[in-house]
Amino acid sequence: MEQQESTFEVLADGTQDLAALVGLFATDSVERYAVDYSRGYLSVAMSKCSLLGILGYVRALVKLGIGSKACQDSAFPTAPVRPILGVAEVDRLPKEELFTVNHIKRLQNKDKLVYEVVKKLNHTEESFPIAGVFRRRGLEDSGPDRYEKFHFYIDIDKDLKGHHIRSALLNSLTASVTSFPVLFIASELTWMVLVASIGLAFGLIVSSIMWSTVYRLEQRPRNILRHRIWQLSEEQSEERSEKQFAIMHTAAQAKSLKVATCMLIGVYGRLEFACRVISIAMGLLICLGYLCQYVEVRKVTGSPAAWWLGTQAVLALLRVLVWIWDPTFDDFTRVENYQFPIVEFGMVSELTTLYFSLPDGYCKGRRIEFPVGMVGNDWIKAWESESKGQLAILNQMVLAPAIPDEFRDALLNKCTATWMFPDYLFSRFLGFRNKNEDTIRQPSRQYTCVIAAIGGVPSGGWCGKVLFVPLLLQRHDGVEVYRVACSSDTTDGGIFYNLQSARFEPGRIPLSQESLEARHSLMHELELADSILRKESDSASLHARPLSSQGTLSEPAQQDSGDVHITINDATSECQSLLSHH
Repeated sequence: MEQQESTFEVLADGTQDLAALVGLFATDSVERYAVDYSRGYLSVAMSKCSLLGILGYVRALVKLGIGSKACQDSAFPTAPVRPILGVAEVDRLPKEELFTVNHIKRLQNKDKLVYEVVKKLNHTEESFPIAGVFRRRGLEDSGPDRYEKFHFYIDIDKDLKGHHIRSALLNSLTASVTSFPVLFIASELTWMVLVASIGLAFGLIVSSIMWSTVYRLEQRPRNILRHRIWQLSEEQSEERSEKQFAIMHTAAQAKSLKVATCMLIGVYGRLEFACRVISIAMGLLICLGYLCQYVEVRKVTGSPAAWWLGTQAVLALLRVLVWIWDPTFDDFTRVENYQFPIVEFGMVSELTTLYFSLPDGYCKGRRIEFPVGMVGNDWIKAWESESKGQLAILNQMVLAPAIPDEFRDALLNKCTATWMFPDYLFSRFLGFRNKNEDTIRQPSRQYTCVIAAIGGVPSGGWCGKVLFVPLLLQRHDGVEVYRVACSSDTTDGGIFYNLQSARFEPGRIPLSQESLEARHSLMHELELADSILRKESDSASLHARPLSSQGTLSEPAQQDSGDVHITINDATSECQSLLSHH
């Protein structure tokens, strides 16, 4: 009898000692599922079910707290927490496997409409499940409408409403089941018991709900058609009107030019810092609660310790069974996608999307600004309705050996406001319009464009007609200058765009060989645009031809097609119609 009691005491003591090690089991698996909602919220909630492996969850909280850069410097692998931190640079994954997500803040005040990147992450399809829409749509789309459909919108499946509430409730349930069994073996209610139960449960619940909310904001899109992200807000006050969305695209654009826009909210700045602080604090609280659990188990002898350990073991087994089952009813990111031509929402949508999807090395800026007066003056609709005429005018200006008098007078004396395309954007814009694959992937900085308001009120503003003015980038005495593309080294001199004053000024800088090459490239792009417009138009459209130095048309070429060519008088009339006053 004494020998049996001695054997039972040894087993009881072993059970108590084993309690100190329960947090070391299955830590890698728990860390893997800590914040990965790609397999549903049930799998994430079960990662906190049982103290077996709970230190893996703490490890994930610490990595989320210190951030991706600190994890790289500390040689901590970030693969388990990629859904929040993204893919680290040290992982060196092939670009073909990556998707770049730009979280954009749209800010409107009295004078400007600003789109700014507030957070940029690289993801894989595993860490960013809605990127699977690229694969489902096909990365190798072909056909004449390939570039017309390179941009689409992503919306959340309406059947997934309320999943975040169910996720929060389930996380709270599993945290409670893990934490409160210690109350049944404690002999008295002390502060240590409270920390081991309530404190542990509080740390698990707060951290899980916080990071699930971050995941939901950054990876579950809202209905984009209900938000006016490309138009001016109706509020006309000086107070700021702020909205958020995301533009995502493939990191390697060698095989795909797909871009998607979705209503995601990036957590950044002070809010992100607060989440990191709370994450580390909750991780420390969970560690303290775990230690207090062991101390309480150490105080009891016999069957209570075995019962506690058995309960945790059963919970751990249940967790593994759920992971193996992997149900689909708890999917967090099932989405729908809608195809809209990018030009349907106007040029703000088109330019912003093209700019923030520029390949690495081209988009050096993190923001693009549009004057409110320019957007509010319906210049977008004017461009779309008169696109053939505007492209014809661009062609006319570039091909002309000298600036016509009406252009010179308009630019130097009647220009009241201007907006310049950022570097590379105009080239990419033309490449997209021309369906020119090389220009889209490798845009040029040697030519750009300024949108000018002509004939507005003397005090300035966007009250007049809108004119697109092509510019060539030229270096002179070590300084970069922008000259109107049609200006050459003539006795009349050229016209230059002053970046500081945002005005056009006359000048006599000779046209360099580099500028001539840029002018040739721009002519090629405009000719492509003109050709495509003529082919796609239901009726005959304008086709500008070069002017001679005397301002007359060269001899007409042999016409073997039904294209209609305009004369100098027709072109001048078209110019004057765009440059006239209201």
